[in-house]
Amino acid sequence: MLTVLKLSYQVWHKISDEELTKLVGLPSGITESDYKEITGKNYAEPDKAE
Repeated sequence: MLTVLKLSYQVWHKISDEELTKLVGLPSGITESDYKEITGKNYAEPDKAE
């Protein structure tokens, strides 16, 4: 799955930072280190204040 997400983000540009952020921590999602490997950026938890 990591390879598909990496290609989707880096090559095909079919997934955004925001979409990847939603996958971090999900049981079938990705880890913070996976996020960094895919995007090259450190993971920052999104604001949940509404």
